[in-house]
Amino acid sequence: DFVLERFNKAIAEKLVCSVSILHKDYVGTLTRCLNNLERNQDDDDRSTSASEALQE
Repeated sequence: DFVLERFNKAIAEKLVCSVSILHKDYVGTLTRCLNNLERNQDDDDRSTSASEALQE
């Protein structure tokens, strides 16, 4: 049981680390895409930008 418990814990830690990395990559890609889209559209100071809303 002890070996199985340690094995499960090691797998869980690696899985959490992988999910965290994927989350950071996804948010980073989304932020870059939003920034590029906002740069390509006309300036409109009245509306909140999507990238600012994402950071909140």
